Amino acid sequence: MILYAEIVQSMKEASMDRAMNEEIGDPANEEDVPDESVGIVTDARHAQRRNSHRSDIMALGQINHRVLAHMPVTKKEQTCTQKHEKVGTERLYRQLDEMGVKVSDHAHDRNQSINKFIRERPPYADGTRTTNSNDTWHATKAIARKFKRVSSGPVRSRGVSWHPQLADKGAPLKTHFYWCMARCGGDEQVLRDMLLNIVQHYQNRHDNCHPESRCRADPNYRPTKLLLTEQRAVELLTNFVRSQDIYKSAKDYVLCKDTLYVESFNNSCLQYVDKRIVFGDLNYGLRMGLAVLDWNEHVDREATSRYVRYSVANIRQVQGKRILTAKKYTFVRELLLTFLARVKAAGNLPPLPQRQPQPQREDGALASGSDNSDTDFSAEDEPE
Repeated sequence: MILYAEIVQSMKEASMDRAMNEEIGDPANEEDVPDESVGIVTDARHAQRRNSHRSDIMALGQINHRVLAHMPVTKKEQTCTQKHEKVGTERLYRQLDEMGVKVSDHAHDRNQSINKFIRERPPYADGTRTTNSNDTWHATKAIARKFKRVSSGPVRSRGVSWHPQLADKGAPLKTHFYWCMARCGGDEQVLRDMLLNIVQHYQNRHDNCHPESRCRADPNYRPTKLLLTEQRAVELLTNFVRSQDIYKSAKDYVLCKDTLYVESFNNSCLQYVDKRIVFGDLNYGLRMGLAVLDWNEHVDREATSRYVRYSVANIRQVQGKRILTAKKYTFVRELLLTFLARVKAAGNLPPLPQRQPQPQREDGALASGSDNSDTDFSAEDEPE
């Protein structure tokens, strides 16, 4: 078990080193990002659902989406589980600094301690700093639910705390937020202006809308949502937009980054480290090593086809789902061959069990019970 875990650990380190070299040398990095720089996506995965003894801080590349670093943290280092992510992130940056690798952009799921750590981190020797990016999905997932406070309510507060002209704008408003983040050009003020322009868009005033939007590009465009004609509806929508984190902290969303891949990795780890089982240190490290090897080999593999399943529960979902090719698991063969070679090189193996000779009777036939026949009945046993 110990030898097997050591081999898995060495293969995991080699896999992450290859992923780091590929991320640095990727052609997509050469235009805007200086040499020896990477963009990372991080997240903390807790081993248990409550009061977890250990956590894993994973760092994935933003281009090739492979695991670049793995920082395990236990309660021996930090007794508070909620602080494990910051401890692992600080250790991650120390390791990258020792390797001479600069982090150009760091995307995460808006952990405030990580936001503060990145903001207060000193610049590199060449004057560049790490940009902080928060996940777009975590920022927008509750917009439609929160919007119900201003789009529906009791009759007595109609036109005061909510307005019926906003009733059909919950889900479309979320789409507007994504559109603005993706097309703000990395400018904080432009993002805020585009978000406030949503109000004018629903007033059928499209002078400030994006040139690529359908309301500007299509001459036959006709509004499909209720137009805002009352001042109270305009005020409620404006206040709602200004109250969102994307508007208040626009600088953290101008690059429109997401943590999709690191969340997917955390989900894929469940086939190796079930949260319902408490593993020992050796067994847990071995299983996490296998999870990293599996992910780095099979991430972004090709798809054979795509299917679209329509559901009344989510009528806006039309992108479909890819059917991926089967996994090859080539790392398993390399792992087994390395293990057998290490065991053979040890030289103190017990002898292999030898095949026992089959006893024979005087007439040359096999003894009863030594053959592979379905029965031990013979002619000599036949009654007279």
